[in-house]
Amino acid sequence: NKCIKTSHKIILNNKNASDLLQKDKIKSNNAAKNIINNKDLDAWKCLVENSEYIFDFIKDAACEKLLNACTKDNINNLFDFMQYYDMGFDDFIAAAFEKFQNEEINKKFLSLLKDGSESEKCYAAKYFCYVQNQNAQKLLFENSKSTNDALSQNCALALASMKDMEAFEFYKNQLKSDDDWQKVQAVQFLSFYQDKNILPDMFRAMKNSSMKEHIAGEIALSTDISEYFNSPDSELKELSLECFDYIISSLSEIWPLSTIIDFKISKCLNIIFDLSKKQNDPFKGKYSEILLKSRSMFNLFNEFDEYKFDEDKKTLQELTKICSFLNSLSNDFWEAQIDDLLDELTSENKVRKSSAINLISYLELNIASQYLLEVLDSEENEQMICEIVMALSKLNCIPQIKNKKEITEKIKHNENIKAIVESLFANHY
Repeated sequence: NKCIKTSHKIILNNKNASDLLQKDKIKSNNAAKNIINNKDLDAWKCLVENSEYIFDFIKDAACEKLLNACTKDNINNLFDFMQYYDMGFDDFIAAAFEKFQNEEINKKFLSLLKDGSESEKCYAAKYFCYVQNQNAQKLLFENSKSTNDALSQNCALALASMKDMEAFEFYKNQLKSDDDWQKVQAVQFLSFYQDKNILPDMFRAMKNSSMKEHIAGEIALSTDISEYFNSPDSELKELSLECFDYIISSLSEIWPLSTIIDFKISKCLNIIFDLSKKQNDPFKGKYSEILLKSRSMFNLFNEFDEYKFDEDKKTLQELTKICSFLNSLSNDFWEAQIDDLLDELTSENKVRKSSAINLISYLELNIASQYLLEVLDSEENEQMICEIVMALSKLNCIPQIKNKKEITEKIKHNENIKAIVESLFANHY
C-alpha cells in the first residue's frame, strides 16, 4: 500500500482508495460507494496506513464522501472497518453511526468498548463523543486510564462531553500524585473539560513535577496561557509565565517545532514585549529572561536546516515571523533586557533566579560574571550554589572565586552537589 504524493494529488496502490482522493467528483463518489457497499477492507486499510501522507483537506473531503455513501442498509459494514484505527478517520466512523443510531448500534458499541480490540475501543470511545450514553460512562472511565493515547484521549473527550464529574474529580486528585506520568495523564484528561477553574491546579502540578515541560505543553495546547500573563492573581500570572518559559525551553526536543502555531508563540511574545515596557513591574526580569531566551533559540532554529528540514510551509512562515519580530527590536532594548535579567539574580523566587542563572550560562553572558560572584558569596541554598558555580565555570571565571573553601563548606547536606562543585573548582586550578 505505497503512497505517491504529487502536488495535491495522492496516488495509492489501491484503486478505490486512490479514486476516493481524486478531484473528479464522479470518480471519488463512486469510489466511496464501492468502499462502503462492498465492504472493501483492502481500500480502507490502505487509507488508514497512508493517513499521515494525505493532506488534511483531502482527507476531510474523502470522509465527507464516505459519510454520504452510508445508508441504513450498509452502515453495519463499517463495524468490520474498525479493525484498523486511525485518528484521521474516527470522526467519520462516529458520525456515520450517529446518523443511523438505534438501540442495537448503541449496544454493539457498549460491547466493543468493553471487550473489543484496542482499535475497536478507540472507535467506540469516539462514537460516545457523538452519542452521549450514560451506560458508557463507567467503561469510558476505565478505558481513559489506557496507555493507548488515542483511546485515553477519545474517552476523555466523551466523558467531558457528558460532563462526568466523577472522572473529573478522580483526575483532579491525580494532579497531586507523586508519579509524574500520572500528573501528565491527569492534565491531558482535564484539558478536555475546558474548565478554567482547574487551571491553577494544573499549573501547580507542573510546578511540582520533574516533567514540567511535558505538562506545560499539555496545558498550552488546550488553554491560551497568554490570557494570564497580566492576571491580577500574582500566582496565576507567575505560573503562566513559567509555563511559557518551559515550552520555549523544550521546543524541538520535547515538542516539535510545528507546535509554535498551536502554542500561539507569536501572540505570547508580543504580549510579553508589551508588558516589558512597564516600569516597576515585579515580573520585569522574568519578561527579559523569556525574551532573551526566545531570541536566541528561534534564531538558532531559523539558522540551521537540521531544525527545519521536516517542517511544512506554514510552520516555516511562522518561524520567520517570530524571528523577524524579535530581530526588529533595537540594541538598546536588548541591552535593557540584559540589565533586567541581572536583577533576577537577587530574586527571592528560586525558580526565577535559577532560570536567570541557567540562561546566563547558556548565552555565555560574560558581563554577568561579577554579579554571579557577588551572589555566590551570600548564597546559602546548596542547589543554587552549584548552579552559580556551573555558570561561572561556563564563563571561565572559576579562578576569580577567591573563597572556594568557604563556598564548599556551605554545602553540608548534599554530597552529590558538593562533589560537583569540588570537581569544577579542581578543574580550574
